Amino acid sequence: MSLLLGRPFYIKPSSAGDKKAQLRELLLIAPELRTDGQLLEISSLIEENSFFSRFAGSGQLAEMSRYIKIKKYLSNEIIIEQAEDIYGFFLIHTGRVRFETASTISKDMINGQCFGENSLIDGIPLKATVKALDPTEIIVLKKQTFDLIARSVLKLQHKANLEFFHSLPLFQKMSGEFIKNISKKAYIKKFSANHILIKEGDYPQGIYIISEGSVKLSRTLIFSSKENAINKRKIIIDELGPGDMFCEHAYITKQPIEYTVVCPIPLVCYYISKEDLRCFDPVFFEELKLLCKPYPKDEELKQEFFEKQMWRAFRVDIVKNIKIEKQLRRCLDNQFRNPSLIPKKNLVFETNRFPSLKKSRPYTTPHRRNASMF
Repeated sequence: MSLLLGRPFYIKPSSAGDKKAQLRELLLIAPELRTDGQLLEISSLIEENSFFSRFAGSGQLAEMSRYIKIKKYLSNEIIIEQAEDIYGFFLIHTGRVRFETASTISKDMINGQCFGENSLIDGIPLKATVKALDPTEIIVLKKQTFDLIARSVLKLQHKANLEFFHSLPLFQKMSGEFIKNISKKAYIKKFSANHILIKEGDYPQGIYIISEGSVKLSRTLIFSSKENAINKRKIIIDELGPGDMFCEHAYITKQPIEYTVVCPIPLVCYYISKEDLRCFDPVFFEELKLLCKPYPKDEELKQEFFEKQMWRAFRVDIVKNIKIEKQLRRCLDNQFRNPSLIPKKNLVFETNRFPSLKKSRPYTTPHRRNASMF
């Protein structure tokens, strides 16, 4: 222990801090000097963002990674002036900014949040004043780069999203603006079979809408016996398929998710992150509440569980009785058809009831009987 005295200890930063530092170092390299390996590293680090994840695994994301830059701003420095026509996508890497427009109240945004997406997709300039509240780093993708590389891909994807959401019975009563907003923000996520998407007790990070495959929703119920022993049981509370949505109720109510979500087969679903959901107006959430699907409380599920157990036991007894009756009937039929199967103690009784079962005397021919007389 004395050998350790006076030695400085190295505390390893968190994995999130490691990724941020790694991404910063890569983006500080001049675009023309970035190697293919560095472009793949940048792609893997930025694809966690909801906007860039739409191009995950494609050549477009690697190509965009070559031209993405990181800019530094001091505290209280103006990043964007409202009078300017700015087109671009801005992702807050570190720090905090204040976003102000003429029509809305100012709101503060922190690292991980982004703005300017509509200026890339719809070509609408970003009419807002953005000011750094703390020393801030922002990742910037210019509209010219985006148009050259990925605009056509995103347009096709947006069109496919619109067709998908319009076809869902769940969204038939929703307004066109509601479906348009979801189509813009939703992007596809794929999961392998038996993957656990969400664990019970987690807070929602977004909303899922199933496109292909299915998921099972389970909840852990705690039962206590007379001996005060605690017994936990995991029961399936719902199975969802294409067109169904989950996690929306927990997001609206700001409560932990009350179930675990597992996909038994490969799953393809649309996902809207909580960062994107924050961009929607109150009217959107009023319509989203109409689609929420609450699930029963634990006590109701326990009552249903006990009723199912009683019904299952009753059904087992009924089936068992039916099988016993069939076996008895089969045994009686076999006894009547084959008298040798009848127990000896019952043979006299059966032969009295059924004379045909009595043994007949041997038949002797007349000439033999006559011959024996001489």
